[in-house]
Amino acid sequence: MQAELDALESKIAQILERYQGMREENVRLRQQLVAMENSNKQLTERLGEARTRIESLLTRDGNFGSPVRKTSGKACFRRSPISIAKCARFVTRAK
Repeated sequence: MQAELDALESKIAQILERYQGMREENVRLRQQLVAMENSNKQLTERLGEARTRIESLLTRDGNFGSPVRKTSGKACFRRSPISIAKCARFVTRAK
């Protein structure tokens, strides 16, 4: 009987150790998740800012010429060295 109780006590101790280890790992993973979510938010904001700057560069008059059409932030130009099809593919890939 005592041997069975000792075995049970040992198993309970192992379970408690695993439980504590998992709690610590869970805390670390939650902290990593928060850090990654913050990083993702910052990168998304930077991407939006870059997209806005690129769109403003593509739509302003200058070396690229005047816009032929503008749909959903995509613009292609008359005097551009890039054909309209290539321009549309480039802008689509940027999104």
